[in-house]
Amino acid sequence: MSTYQTMQNKNDKTILRFALLVLFTSMLSGCTLTRVSDSTHAKEVDELNVIGLSLEGARQRTTEKGFVCSEYGNVNTVVTEQGEHRWLQTECSKKSAELFCPQMRFVVLNVDPNTNRVVDVGNYVNQHTCF
Repeated sequence: MSTYQTMQNKNDKTILRFALLVLFTSMLSGCTLTRVSDSTHAKEVDELNVIGLSLEGARQRTTEKGFVCSEYGNVNTVVTEQGEHRWLQTECSKKSAELFCPQMRFVVLNVDPNTNRVVDVGNYVNQHTCF
């Protein structure tokens, strides 16, 4: 093996190590690329425009935007500025693309059980921070 080939093999190994290091580092810090802020998520939820839709219509629209909706809901007492309400609540969630410590974003569909229409929408973000 010539000196040139030996140098070439060492350079290839160095480049491979560097590429693996960059890949591993980007997996850890890639969170900033696919995570969203609370305000951005709230805007995304507002843009769904599901108030007034039937529960099935709201689930369909939310699913089209990448959320996964629960098949079941719970009747809960919800307190708003207008007072207390007994609404059926169904959660839909979306996970960010990180494999390690993903962020979870949630949409809460509040449905009037008498009309089966969405009357209010809530949202929250669970950061799943690991460190």
